Amino acid sequence: MTVVKVQHVFQVFCTIQRFAFPHSSYYLRLSLIQIKMDTPKPIGRPRIFNSPEELWDAFEKYKEYTKANPILVHDFVGKDATEVYKKKEVPLTIEGFQCFLVDEGYISYPDIDRYLDGYHKEFVPISVAIKKAIRRDQIKGGMAGIYNPSLTARINGLVDKVEKTVIQEQPLFGDEEK
Repeated sequence: MTVVKVQHVFQVFCTIQRFAFPHSSYYLRLSLIQIKMDTPKPIGRPRIFNSPEELWDAFEKYKEYTKANPILVHDFVGKDATEVYKKKEVPLTIEGFQCFLVDEGYISYPDIDRYLDGYHKEFVPISVAIKKAIRRDQIKGGMAGIYNPSLTARINGLVDKVEKTVIQEQPLFGDEEK
């Protein structure tokens, strides 16, 4: 109701301005304002990815980039301690994926949790596939000894949990040792 009243008052004002200043650009500006008032404004932040396929393509680029750019580890080899640099494969991580998106200009801050945590329902299957691919890479690398096995097990919740219980018995009447 109030939107209609505001538009009506605005139209009357524009009509008065047109008769008062027929050759003014002020009327043109007011008409443009009215057009902007009539168009609905989008609600919320614009999406980074418009479709799940775009998110998957970005993940594939991240995977290719990560595997093509290993870490150089400084090491010393032999009895003379010859200085060498060994290439070590980089594991895939959610944090690495987010930082890759920042570096490539997809996003301005490393946060795509809305896409990976199920906020956008159509992205759920792709986000599950991305998380599983990252987990598979970490577990395979840990089992092969490429990455630190205990660290990858801890990150992925694969730590053996041992339950220790200590039972201390109370001596009964007269069972005390001397």
